[in-house]
Amino acid sequence: MSDEILARLCESAAERPANAYLLAGGHDATVEAARRLALSLMEVEPASPGAETVLRGTHVDLAELAPAGAGVYLTKQVEDEIVPTASRAPMQAPRRVIVLYGADRLGTVVASSLLKTIEEPPPTASFVLCAVDVGAVLDTIVSRCVVHAVPPLPPHEAGASLAAELGCDAQRAARLVAATGSVDVARLLLANPDWEARRRFWLEVPRRLEDDTYASVVTEIEDDLTAARTSFDAEHAAEVSELDEHLGGTMRGVKGHARVRQRAMKDLEERHKRESRNRATADRRLLLATLARWTRDVMAHKVGAAPLIPETAEQTQAVAQRRSLREVLGLVSVLQQASDMLDLNANGELVVADALLAVRRMVV
Repeated sequence: MSDEILARLCESAAERPANAYLLAGGHDATVEAARRLALSLMEVEPASPGAETVLRGTHVDLAELAPAGAGVYLTKQVEDEIVPTASRAPMQAPRRVIVLYGADRLGTVVASSLLKTIEEPPPTASFVLCAVDVGAVLDTIVSRCVVHAVPPLPPHEAGASLAAELGCDAQRAARLVAATGSVDVARLLLANPDWEARRRFWLEVPRRLEDDTYASVVTEIEDDLTAARTSFDAEHAAEVSELDEHLGGTMRGVKGHARVRQRAMKDLEERHKRESRNRATADRRLLLATLARWTRDVMAHKVGAAPLIPETAEQTQAVAQRRSLREVLGLVSVLQQASDMLDLNANGELVVADALLAVRRMVV
């Protein structure tokens, strides 16, 4: 969304808040737009101390929710989390904002159970729904929202934003956004200095499966995935500490302070659990994508094309000489199915283990 269009939307929201908004566009762009819209709905001045917490998604009156099920929202999530969150009185701002990411994954039944709350939320609450595919959002939900399209962030804008967030080089960040097509993936690469080493480690997996035992490789992969989440846990601990300090400083002495603090901490804990699950799934999907690129290089040799990964060219050529094109296409299909299984809430360790077994059959 351009700054001009977003500014008009925010100005309108500040003057006359709507019950619900629907931001249609890519995840990266809608996250930024939703938080800036929340600033206006919550009447938080952009230069105030609270603005930073809103823009980071950690403000006590901003609830950011995502599908808790197998890539979809659950009816239980509406009953136990979304509706109760909307019903609570705001703690600091005059309005509570509930952001639902992935609103195109509500599903008909879940969306229907949420319809009345979106149509008639408490007077101190507004919903902001974000969806990549508006066509997948229930028509009755769409009709009750102020709808705005959010174009993708241009690489140079996304790069500048990442540079400000991570303290990295803006040009390098912009190149990564352009190359990966995703601000989230670029952020992961920029924030993790060990990423390149992990990529090389994953590219070595097919060769390792030739020489080492299958069980030892699977164990090493899971150890690597677990270690990669250590920094994520540290970020969560810092957020808990920051929220605790914030509530202690601004709300101590207020009636019901202990109950408010407990509820806010529980909300943050639930968000951290979702983020940890999503991070684990994202890491496994990146591993599978790396193995898929290796497999496509085997296919490239089969059809006389140049491989894309120089480090593994010798091995992919050797495998191509031993295996038929049908076998290679079969492995591509297996890896894609494995990635799809992660969206169905399958056991991530078993999905990766089965995929590695298929790779092993290809190389031995």
